[in-house]
Amino acid sequence: MKIIDKVSVRELQHKLTNYLEIAKIKPLLVTKHGRDEVVMLNPKQYKLVKNKAKKNNLVNIMSSPFIGMYKERKAWKNKSSVKIAQELREKAWYGK
Repeated sequence: MKIIDKVSVRELQHKLTNYLEIAKIKPLLVTKHGRDEVVMLNPKQYKLVKNKAKKNNLVNIMSSPFIGMYKERKAWKNKSSVKIAQELREKAWYGK
């Protein structure tokens, strides 16, 4: 998703209905004093972005290449990805 239009807060106030219609079609970046403040987008686009972020967070940690450097896979049997990651973090931080 690419932000195409930029609009200042002042201009948005004066032409709100026009910019609401634009935000339904494509994301709109609202600036204040030249700095990015808010992105306006329609609910469908928001849901797509939100779901994509959730899927990225749920990536299976076992597929990460760094895991194989620390532990043999036989020791991972019957353990969840979360448990393995937690054990590796504890060893890295506390030297267990």
